[in-house]
Amino acid sequence: MKIFHTIKSRFRDINTKENVWLSEKYNNHIKKKLKSRINHNHFFSILNILTFFLKKKEIITLDYGGGAGEYFYKLYFNNQTNNKVIIYDNPIITNIGKKINKFSNLKFINNIKEIKYKKINFLLFSSVAQYIENLSSKIKEILYLKPDFIIFEDFHATKNKSFVTYQQFFEYKIPVKFHKIKNLQKFMKKNRYELIHKTSFLPLIKGEFKFYDMKNLPKKNRVNNTFTLIFKKF
Repeated sequence: MKIFHTIKSRFRDINTKENVWLSEKYNNHIKKKLKSRINHNHFFSILNILTFFLKKKEIITLDYGGGAGEYFYKLYFNNQTNNKVIIYDNPIITNIGKKINKFSNLKFINNIKEIKYKKINFLLFSSVAQYIENLSSKIKEILYLKPDFIIFEDFHATKNKSFVTYQQFFEYKIPVKFHKIKNLQKFMKKNRYELIHKTSFLPLIKGEFKFYDMKNLPKKNRVNNTFTLIFKKF
């Protein structure tokens, strides 16, 4: 299954028709995911382990680009009553989440400045970093919240030079960036975060855990998997 096409250097080199994240087709896609409640045990396993590690009375997680909260279950919040999750996304998507996910410890925001806490425990980028062209700048905007851990799930990485491609979604072309992983580590270290966990991540495609076919791209741009990365403040 091929979803990535062509190689570019910048997002603006991709001829996009409009903002897919505000489109009706993407909204319907999110609503469908909310109905199916896709299993996301890998992330919750990590979060449970780190929560135990911190042993704090209240755990604050900022899920950046977390959509409508389609991965959060009632069972999770029943077992983790001290966990408060803040989901940041665009207003159209978060409004969908507000109507369906009415957990008392799940909040939706459209502006980072809406966060009233001076500090958070987890900053999560789950399957979203590839849609951010200047990732370092975006992270830097949020570091004032002093997260204990920064987690990247399904992080699209390359050992070589960073590159941009696009992902086909119906008639839309979504710019996608494969970030050079050493550049991220260098930036994180400069901001006093060390990489404490790195493991391969594979999406569930038609009932099978595997990565997308990239044989249509040059060999130097092909990858076999994405990554889960956990950085800890030091």
